Amino acid sequence: MSRIIDIEAIGITCGDCSFNCDLEDVLDHFSIQNKERAEKKYRSGYSANCRKCTGIRSQTNYRKRRLASNPDYEPTRIHFWDVTSAECTHCHGIFPHSDFTKSGPRSTRPVSPTCKNCTSDKEWEKRRNNIKLTKYKHYKSIMRSEGNDCDMTYEKFERDFWPKDNKCPILGHELKTYPREERGKWKGGRHYPYTPCVDHVDPRLPMDKNNLQIISWRANELKSDAIPEEIELLYRNLELRDDRYWKGSIMDIVSSGQTEHLQNKLSKNNWVGKYTGDRKL
Repeated sequence: MSRIIDIEAIGITCGDCSFNCDLEDVLDHFSIQNKERAEKKYRSGYSANCRKCTGIRSQTNYRKRRLASNPDYEPTRIHFWDVTSAECTHCHGIFPHSDFTKSGPRSTRPVSPTCKNCTSDKEWEKRRNNIKLTKYKHYKSIMRSEGNDCDMTYEKFERDFWPKDNKCPILGHELKTYPREERGKWKGGRHYPYTPCVDHVDPRLPMDKNNLQIISWRANELKSDAIPEEIELLYRNLELRDDRYWKGSIMDIVSSGQTEHLQNKLSKNNWVGKYTGDRKL
Protein backbone atom coordinates (compact mmCIF):
# COMPACT_ATOMS: atom_id res chain seq x y z
CA MET A 1 0.00 0.00 0.00
CA SER A 2 1.36 3.41 -0.96
CA ARG A 3 2.04 5.92 1.81
CA ILE A 4 -0.29 8.96 1.96
CA ILE A 5 1.78 12.16 1.88
CA ASP A 6 0.44 15.16 3.81
CA ILE A 7 1.30 17.84 1.25
CA GLU A 8 -0.43 20.53 3.29
CA ALA A 9 2.14 20.01 6.05
CA ILE A 10 5.35 19.19 4.17
CA GLY A 11 4.65 20.67 0.74
CA ILE A 12 5.53 19.06 -2.59
CA THR A 13 9.02 17.85 -3.47
CA CYS A 14 10.49 17.32 -6.95
CA GLY A 15 11.57 13.73 -7.57
CA ASP A 16 14.66 14.82 -9.55
CA CYS A 17 16.17 17.89 -7.88
CA SER A 18 14.40 17.67 -4.47
CA PHE A 19 13.08 21.23 -4.81
CA ASN A 20 10.27 21.74 -2.27
CA CYS A 21 7.45 24.29 -2.19
CA ASP A 22 4.34 24.95 -0.12
CA LEU A 23 0.97 23.89 -1.42
CA GLU A 24 -0.12 27.49 -1.97
CA ASP A 25 2.74 27.99 -4.47
CA VAL A 26 2.51 24.59 -6.13
CA LEU A 27 1.04 25.80 -9.46
CA ASP A 28 4.05 28.08 -9.96
CA HIS A 29 6.41 25.09 -9.92
CA PHE A 30 4.44 21.89 -10.66
CA SER A 31 1.82 20.82 -13.20
CA ILE A 32 -1.53 19.24 -12.36
CA GLN A 33 -1.66 15.61 -13.47
CA ASN A 34 -5.11 14.70 -12.15
CA LYS A 35 -7.50 17.54 -11.33
CA GLU A 36 -9.76 15.44 -9.09
CA ARG A 37 -6.84 14.15 -6.99
CA ALA A 38 -5.28 17.62 -6.87
CA GLU A 39 -8.53 19.05 -5.49
CA LYS A 40 -8.40 16.38 -2.76
CA LYS A 41 -4.82 17.49 -2.03
CA TYR A 42 -3.22 14.16 -2.97
CA ARG A 43 0.45 14.18 -4.04
CA SER A 44 -0.46 12.03 -7.04
CA GLY A 45 -2.57 14.90 -8.37
CA TYR A 46 0.60 16.78 -9.35
CA SER A 47 3.56 16.01 -11.58
CA ALA A 48 6.37 13.98 -10.07
CA ASN A 49 8.96 16.57 -11.05
CA CYS A 50 8.99 20.39 -10.99
CA ARG A 51 8.47 22.33 -14.22
CA LYS A 52 12.21 22.95 -14.65
CA CYS A 53 13.13 19.26 -14.37
CA THR A 54 10.16 18.25 -16.52
CA GLY A 55 11.33 20.65 -19.20
CA ILE A 56 14.90 19.34 -19.08
CA ARG A 57 13.66 15.75 -19.27
CA SER A 58 11.40 16.56 -22.23
CA GLN A 59 14.23 18.24 -24.14
CA THR A 60 16.66 15.42 -23.31
CA ASN A 61 14.23 12.75 -24.52
CA TYR A 62 13.49 14.79 -27.64
CA ARG A 63 17.21 14.96 -28.41
CA LYS A 64 17.58 11.22 -27.97
CA ARG A 65 14.70 10.53 -30.40
CA ARG A 66 16.11 12.93 -32.99
CA LEU A 67 19.63 11.49 -32.72
CA ALA A 68 18.27 7.96 -33.05
CA SER A 69 16.53 8.85 -36.32
CA ASN A 70 19.22 11.23 -37.60
CA PRO A 71 22.85 10.82 -36.39
CA ASP A 72 23.73 14.21 -37.95
CA TYR A 73 21.17 16.05 -35.84
CA GLU A 74 22.72 18.89 -33.84
CA PRO A 75 21.00 19.23 -30.46
CA THR A 76 19.81 22.66 -29.45
CA ARG A 77 21.10 24.23 -26.30
CA ILE A 78 19.05 23.97 -23.08
CA HIS A 79 18.83 27.52 -21.78
CA PHE A 80 19.01 28.18 -18.05
CA TRP A 81 16.08 29.24 -15.89
CA ASP A 82 15.03 28.91 -12.25
CA VAL A 83 12.38 30.39 -9.95
CA THR A 84 13.88 33.91 -10.06
CA SER A 85 15.98 34.26 -13.25
CA ALA A 86 16.13 33.02 -16.83
CA GLU A 87 18.44 33.06 -19.84
CA CYS A 88 17.38 34.84 -23.00
CA THR A 89 17.60 32.46 -25.96
CA HIS A 90 18.57 35.34 -28.27
CA CYS A 91 21.17 37.44 -26.45
CA HIS A 92 22.02 34.69 -23.87
CA GLY A 93 21.94 37.17 -21.00
CA ILE A 94 20.57 36.03 -17.63
CA PHE A 95 17.93 38.40 -16.24
CA PRO A 96 15.25 38.41 -13.53
CA HIS A 97 11.78 37.20 -14.51
CA SER A 98 10.56 40.81 -14.57
CA ASP A 99 12.64 41.34 -17.75
CA PHE A 100 10.56 38.70 -19.58
CA THR A 101 6.88 38.29 -20.32
CA LYS A 102 5.09 35.56 -18.40
CA SER A 103 4.54 32.22 -20.17
CA GLY A 104 1.20 30.47 -20.52
CA PRO A 105 0.05 27.76 -18.10
CA ARG A 106 1.07 24.93 -20.44
CA SER A 107 4.68 26.06 -20.76
CA THR A 108 7.39 24.32 -18.72
CA ARG A 109 9.38 27.57 -18.61
CA PRO A 110 7.79 30.29 -16.43
CA VAL A 111 8.75 33.14 -18.77
CA SER A 112 9.07 33.74 -22.50
CA PRO A 113 12.18 32.47 -24.37
CA THR A 114 13.46 35.97 -25.16
CA CYS A 115 13.78 38.98 -22.88
CA LYS A 116 11.59 42.04 -23.43
CA ASN A 117 14.34 43.97 -25.26
CA CYS A 118 15.08 41.12 -27.68
CA THR A 119 11.37 40.46 -28.20
CA SER A 120 10.91 44.15 -29.04
CA ASP A 121 13.83 44.00 -31.49
CA LYS A 122 12.45 40.89 -33.20
CA GLU A 123 8.94 42.35 -33.51
CA TRP A 124 10.39 45.61 -34.86
CA GLU A 125 12.34 43.74 -37.53
CA LYS A 126 9.26 41.68 -38.42
CA ARG A 127 7.19 44.84 -38.94
CA ARG A 128 9.91 46.45 -41.03
CA ASN A 129 10.40 43.39 -43.24
CA ASN A 130 6.84 43.61 -44.53
CA ILE A 131 5.41 47.06 -43.86
CA LYS A 132 2.45 46.45 -46.18
CA LEU A 133 1.33 43.39 -44.23
CA THR A 134 1.81 45.31 -40.97
CA LYS A 135 -0.45 48.10 -42.22
CA TYR A 136 -3.05 45.60 -43.44
CA LYS A 137 -3.16 44.16 -39.91
CA HIS A 138 -3.55 47.71 -38.61
CA TYR A 139 -6.45 48.23 -41.02
CA LYS A 140 -8.16 45.11 -39.68
CA SER A 141 -7.50 46.26 -36.13
CA ILE A 142 -9.15 49.63 -36.79
CA MET A 143 -12.20 47.92 -38.25
CA ARG A 144 -12.48 45.60 -35.24
CA SER A 145 -12.22 48.55 -32.85
CA GLU A 146 -15.12 50.18 -34.72
CA GLY A 147 -17.19 46.99 -34.48
CA ASN A 148 -16.89 45.86 -38.11
CA ASP A 149 -15.43 42.84 -39.92
CA CYS A 150 -12.60 43.20 -42.41
CA ASP A 151 -13.96 43.65 -45.93
CA MET A 152 -10.93 42.73 -48.05
CA THR A 153 -8.02 40.33 -48.34
CA TYR A 154 -4.40 41.31 -47.97
CA GLU A 155 -3.91 40.78 -51.73
CA LYS A 156 -6.65 43.31 -52.53
CA PHE A 157 -5.28 45.76 -49.96
CA GLU A 158 -1.82 45.58 -51.53
CA ARG A 159 -3.05 45.67 -55.13
CA ASP A 160 -5.78 48.30 -54.98
CA PHE A 161 -4.99 50.59 -52.06
CA TRP A 162 -1.24 50.77 -51.62
CA PRO A 163 0.13 53.69 -53.73
CA LYS A 164 1.55 52.28 -56.96
CA ASP A 165 4.61 54.56 -56.79
CA ASN A 166 5.00 54.00 -53.03
CA LYS A 167 4.53 57.74 -52.44
CA CYS A 168 2.15 59.64 -50.20
CA PRO A 169 -0.76 60.73 -52.44
CA ILE A 170 -1.06 64.02 -50.52
CA LEU A 171 2.50 65.28 -49.98
CA GLY A 172 4.41 63.11 -52.45
CA HIS A 173 6.88 61.78 -49.86
CA GLU A 174 8.26 58.27 -50.36
CA LEU A 175 6.65 55.89 -47.86
CA LYS A 176 9.29 54.26 -45.68
CA THR A 177 10.13 53.42 -42.09
CA TYR A 178 12.87 55.15 -40.14
CA PRO A 179 16.44 53.83 -40.51
CA ARG A 180 17.85 51.52 -37.85
CA GLU A 181 20.24 54.16 -36.51
CA GLU A 182 17.29 56.46 -35.73
CA ARG A 183 15.20 53.87 -33.90
CA GLY A 184 15.57 55.43 -30.46
CA LYS A 185 14.63 58.86 -31.81
CA TRP A 186 11.11 57.99 -32.97
CA LYS A 187 9.48 56.70 -29.81
CA GLY A 188 6.59 58.18 -27.88
CA GLY A 189 5.61 61.66 -29.10
CA ARG A 190 6.34 62.52 -32.71
CA HIS A 191 6.56 59.88 -35.41
CA TYR A 192 8.80 59.45 -38.40
CA PRO A 193 7.18 61.71 -41.04
CA TYR A 194 7.48 59.23 -43.93
CA THR A 195 5.94 56.23 -42.16
CA PRO A 196 2.84 54.97 -44.03
CA CYS A 197 -0.45 55.31 -42.15
CA VAL A 198 -3.92 53.84 -42.58
CA ASP A 199 -6.19 56.89 -42.73
CA HIS A 200 -9.93 57.59 -42.71
CA VAL A 201 -10.61 59.68 -45.81
CA ASP A 202 -13.64 61.16 -44.02
CA PRO A 203 -13.13 61.06 -40.23
CA ARG A 204 -16.89 61.20 -39.69
CA LEU A 205 -17.37 57.76 -41.28
CA PRO A 206 -16.16 54.33 -40.10
CA MET A 207 -13.16 52.69 -41.70
CA ASP A 208 -13.85 50.45 -44.70
CA LYS A 209 -12.55 49.97 -48.24
CA ASN A 210 -14.56 53.01 -49.39
CA ASN A 211 -13.09 55.26 -46.69
CA LEU A 212 -9.45 54.20 -46.76
CA GLN A 213 -6.24 55.79 -47.98
CA ILE A 214 -2.57 55.13 -47.31
CA ILE A 215 -0.72 58.37 -46.59
CA SER A 216 2.46 59.46 -44.82
CA TRP A 217 2.46 60.18 -41.10
CA ARG A 218 3.18 63.86 -41.81
CA ALA A 219 0.10 64.13 -44.02
CA ASN A 220 -1.93 62.30 -41.39
CA GLU A 221 -0.60 64.63 -38.71
CA LEU A 222 -1.60 67.70 -40.71
CA LYS A 223 -4.96 66.33 -41.78
CA SER A 224 -5.79 64.74 -38.40
CA ASP A 225 -9.59 64.48 -38.10
CA ALA A 226 -10.33 67.69 -40.03
CA ILE A 227 -13.08 67.96 -42.63
CA PRO A 228 -12.84 69.98 -45.90
CA GLU A 229 -14.40 73.16 -44.50
CA GLU A 230 -11.90 73.23 -41.63
CA ILE A 231 -8.96 72.64 -43.97
CA GLU A 232 -10.08 75.39 -46.33
CA LEU A 233 -10.64 77.87 -43.51
CA LEU A 234 -7.20 77.11 -42.14
CA TYR A 235 -5.67 77.48 -45.60
CA ARG A 236 -7.37 80.82 -46.17
CA ASN A 237 -6.14 82.08 -42.82
CA LEU A 238 -2.55 81.03 -43.51
CA GLU A 239 -2.62 82.39 -47.03
CA LEU A 240 -4.05 85.76 -46.02
CA ARG A 241 -1.57 86.12 -43.17
CA ASP A 242 1.35 85.52 -45.53
CA ASP A 243 3.01 88.88 -46.26
CA ARG A 244 3.24 87.95 -49.93
CA TYR A 245 -0.56 88.06 -50.21
CA TRP A 246 -1.90 90.19 -47.36
CA LYS A 247 -0.68 93.40 -45.73
CA GLY A 248 -3.44 93.87 -43.16
CA SER A 249 -4.03 92.61 -39.62
CA ILE A 250 -5.76 89.45 -38.44
CA MET A 251 -8.85 91.51 -37.56
CA ASP A 252 -8.99 92.68 -41.18
CA ILE A 253 -9.15 89.03 -42.21
CA VAL A 254 -11.98 88.25 -39.80
CA SER A 255 -14.00 91.32 -40.78
CA SER A 256 -13.44 90.88 -44.50
CA GLY A 257 -16.32 88.39 -44.82
CA GLN A 258 -14.33 86.14 -47.16
CA THR A 259 -14.68 83.13 -44.88
CA GLU A 260 -18.17 83.70 -43.48
CA HIS A 261 -19.93 81.28 -45.84
CA LEU A 262 -17.44 78.50 -45.00
CA GLN A 263 -17.89 79.11 -41.27
CA ASN A 264 -21.66 78.88 -41.66
CA LYS A 265 -21.29 75.64 -43.61
CA LEU A 266 -19.02 74.22 -40.91
CA SER A 267 -21.49 75.23 -38.21
CA LYS A 268 -24.28 73.32 -39.93
CA ASN A 269 -22.11 70.17 -39.91
CA ASN A 270 -21.87 70.24 -36.08
CA TRP A 271 -18.34 68.83 -36.40
CA VAL A 272 -15.61 69.54 -33.84
CA GLY A 273 -13.57 66.35 -34.16
CA LYS A 274 -14.28 62.64 -33.83
CA TYR A 275 -13.10 62.44 -30.20
CA THR A 276 -15.46 65.07 -28.84
CA GLY A 277 -18.51 62.89 -28.24
CA ASP A 278 -21.79 64.83 -28.22
CA ARG A 279 -20.22 68.28 -28.23
CA LYS A 280 -21.61 70.67 -30.82
CA LEU A 281 -20.33 73.83 -32.35
